[in-house]
Amino acid sequence: MKNIILILCISVFIFSCKDKSGVTPTKTTAEVLVQNSWQLDRYSDENGKTISNSSLNIQALALYGLIFEFRANQETRASDKLTKNIVNKGTWALNADSTQMKINIDGFNGNFGIVSAVQGKLILNSGTDGFLSGVGSNIRLEFSESK
Repeated sequence: MKNIILILCISVFIFSCKDKSGVTPTKTTAEVLVQNSWQLDRYSDENGKTISNSSLNIQALALYGLIFEFRANQETRASDKLTKNIVNKGTWALNADSTQMKINIDGFNGNFGIVSAVQGKLILNSGTDGFLSGVGSNIRLEFSESK
């Protein structure tokens, strides 16, 4: 009898704590960007195939050693992964429909298409400007949340 009462009490507690709306709140692109620091995991082509480091220039490779922070005041910071020292600062902004992101920081400057911006994952699209061969006209930068 005690077990039945205990199970009943636990069941009531669990179901009373459940979210009544059943709707998971969706964060805006700006909210996703500012809630995390970001580290570059890989470059890929538009089909998701990883681009080898030997195909990248030194400036592209240098981004692997940085952690990027997009702050709510439109400031962006690049910090060294190992020392955590800020090595560069600049600005960032989204266009009106949050499909493009303009980043203005030395070594990581330009307009980037936002392919995906969800909890823990950010994928930006950029033109290759002819500096890479065999990958098409666009390259994707895939970031994850930096811990």
